Amino acid sequence: MNLDLTALMVILVAIALALGAGWWMGRRRAAAIEAERTIAIDRAMDQLDRRFDDLAGRQLQENIENFLRLARENLGGHQQAAHSSLKEREQAIEALIKPIQESLAQTSEALREIESERQRDFGSLRQHLTDMRETHTALQRETRNLVQALSKPQVRGQCRHASDNRVELERARHALQLAAAGRKVVVVSGGDPGVFAMAAAVFEAVEAGEPAWRDLDIRVEPGVTAMLAAAAEVGAPLGGDFCAISLSDYLNSWATIFSMQALHYALKCYEGNSPIRAGGLI
Repeated sequence: MNLDLTALMVILVAIALALGAGWWMGRRRAAAIEAERTIAIDRAMDQLDRRFDDLAGRQLQENIENFLRLARENLGGHQQAAHSSLKEREQAIEALIKPIQESLAQTSEALREIESERQRDFGSLRQHLTDMRETHTALQRETRNLVQALSKPQVRGQCRHASDNRVELERARHALQLAAAGRKVVVVSGGDPGVFAMAAAVFEAVEAGEPAWRDLDIRVEPGVTAMLAAAAEVGAPLGGDFCAISLSDYLNSWATIFSMQALHYALKCYEGNSPIRAGGLI
């Protein structure tokens, strides 16, 4: 009986040892299998990583090449469009500038013509002024000759009666008295005697003087007044309306004189200044 128990115990121990050895061997085998599986997984992951890197590299290269190709195409299209647009803009600018250039050329030509005309007119004006100076010199010379002739009583029985320029009425009365006494009298006046000169003074003296003076044979010889001579010399004939006015305030007030500017006529002004009249124009 004791033997049976011992054998049973031995058998149980042997079974337990066999089970433990089997379990231990199974664990070891499972560990080896797990290690092999891990190694296989790692190898597969490495292969997948390499395949993925290879595929990603090729795809990236293709994407880069496609991008570069599209960029070159788009850039070429933009360059062509920009070149076309630039040519169109150049043509548009040229179309805008061309009329301006033509207008500038015409303006330059007109300015050259104006300058040529100005030079011709200036030369003509200078010639007119030269002629006027020569005429004035000749007039002064002839006036001196006339004064010298009149100042000599022995010349054809003539006698010169000098008087001041501001005593026109006294000079006119003296001439009328001499004429009434049977003398031949000449009242010398510059310019035209009927324009701000001695003719008006003579007839004013006749009207207010002796009745016998009205029977005298009085003749007014027309002359060339200063405004007509000046207009002829400068080439500006008095072809339109004009007004001749004396700036002396003996007969007209300054208010009357200044009111003449509202007439819009060409004004011919005499007696602009006088040493005895204050506030002259000149």
